[in-house]
Amino acid sequence: MFSGNGEHGNPERESLEMLLAARGDENYQVHITYPIAEIDAGRKADWQKEQTKEKKKKEKNPDKEVRPNWSPAKHSIASLLKDNPKFAKKIRIVPEGKPHLIDALAELKKRP
Repeated sequence: MFSGNGEHGNPERESLEMLLAARGDENYQVHITYPIAEIDAGRKADWQKEQTKEKKKKEKNPDKEVRPNWSPAKHSIASLLKDNPKFAKKIRIVPEGKPHLIDALAELKKRP
């Protein structure tokens, strides 16, 4: 379950990449609480805000690093899903305004 609307960079694309690398094509679902487009818009805005801060710090200290410009191909969750269609099929967007319950013990309850 990933809950974040892009504010403060959450959910991070890197977290989804790690999940994909670790679990690959196994049988699992990823539940996300906001639409991908909304998350990416929030993440981009946060990225640019932090980049601006970094540029100001660099003016005072030229050794400071500044992140590159936002690249949809490298930074958006939408492009990660486009590049990984099997992973994209595992994504479930929680419908707005509807209660969402994940029974983490469901598989264990089925066992004798």
